[in-house]
Amino acid sequence: MARLHCPACRYDLKGLSEPRCPECGTVIDPAVIRRRASRRGRWLWSLAVTLPCVYLPYAWLLLADFPWSSYRWHWIAMWPGLPALFPTQLLLGRFSTAVEMAGMGVLAAVLVSIVVYLGSRGKRWLIAVALIVLALSSVNSWGAWHAFRM
Repeated sequence: MARLHCPACRYDLKGLSEPRCPECGTVIDPAVIRRRASRRGRWLWSLAVTLPCVYLPYAWLLLADFPWSSYRWHWIAMWPGLPALFPTQLLLGRFSTAVEMAGMGVLAAVLVSIVVYLGSRGKRWLIAVALIVLALSSVNSWGAWHAFRM
């Protein structure tokens, strides 16, 4: 049982000779613990692949030949919510800036959570989700670029 931790007390179970935690006495099923670790690894891989696909299309905010004014900084502050810019506009319409920003943030968090979950289902899911998200994020970024330039 290498690199396993007790699910009850987090005691390191490395080098254990019997399937019982010496700290708290919990009976250990190594297969269950390894499945949990495998699931965690898939979630981390999904996060590492999908987040750049979601946010890299907005790198133009940093690279554009545009003055570093308060207007540009406002857009950079919106970066976490930008993947939900146009869906928020469709759902909420024009509201005050605070409502729009909050709506964008909440919707972006929900969308990123769904994308990471779907990507964690396996390699094929991860590849498909990453490509679809990159395409949709690129289209949304293109629209955001035109809104930025107005």
